[in-house]
Amino acid sequence: MAERLRQRAAVVALLRLPKVSWPETAAAVIERGDAVSLLAERVTDDGALFPLDASPDALLDAAASDLVREQPVSRLSGGGG
Repeated sequence: MAERLRQRAAVVALLRLPKVSWPETAAAVIERGDAVSLLAERVTDDGALFPLDASPDALLDAAASDLVREQPVSRLSGGGG
């Protein structure tokens, strides 16, 4: 998966986590500069009130799949729109 898609998918996955504040998540991603590592940190938090059954990679793959599915055909094929 291309790095740009990985980062976008990680942001989507982060925003899908329970009890998420969109502004705080956006600020954390901007401050860190890497949404993938933030996702891994938040998902593997052993002290979380609601631990997740899914791995960071599974959440990332699901979000990436949704992003790709939502792209217009012209953008995926590189054509103009």
